[in-house]
Amino acid sequence: MNNYLVFTLVLLFNFHVFKQEHEILKSNKMEFETALISTQFSKTDDVKESKHKISIACKVLTNDDSDENYKAYYYLGSIPNALNLKVIQQDNYNGNYYYLYDTNQNCKETVLNGKPFLYDHYIIANNEDETTDRINKLTIWELKNNTVEKNSTILLGEIAVKELRYKDNYIYLNTFINTYYKIKII
Repeated sequence: MNNYLVFTLVLLFNFHVFKQEHEILKSNKMEFETALISTQFSKTDDVKESKHKISIACKVLTNDDSDENYKAYYYLGSIPNALNLKVIQQDNYNGNYYYLYDTNQNCKETVLNGKPFLYDHYIIANNEDETTDRINKLTIWELKNNTVEKNSTILLGEIAVKELRYKDNYIYLNTFINTYYKIKII
């Protein structure tokens, strides 16, 4: 009897923890095209780029051209309304990785889990490199008081995102086969 109770509680816990909170709805090309394109990140003078490294106020990221540890860093820019937040792309043999460094918090590192897009007060990270280690998902980060807080993660299943946009608290997706979807940010 106790084993049955424990099994039931484990099932209920897993359902609650992994339940998809966001409904993925069908949309259309017109809705998608009226939504906003991502805001560009702002390049700032306090980040120094050279051929082999990027220097942020509190951190130095050094490229490695070796075969066994290849990685290259690129400064994408800062968040326009929070210039202390620096967006860095790292390329390596396993794909692209994106990081947010907060220079107001001793370069606190936030892993964005995909290519970041900036809309209003949200950073939406689209996992562009689906592998066995990375599943197809969007991660939503909310900008609050010059910091970021994770809002939610949306599992996309078989939806391969080519482009995304934002309008009125909805994320609009266009796939590689021009199928359109929208997801309300909760």
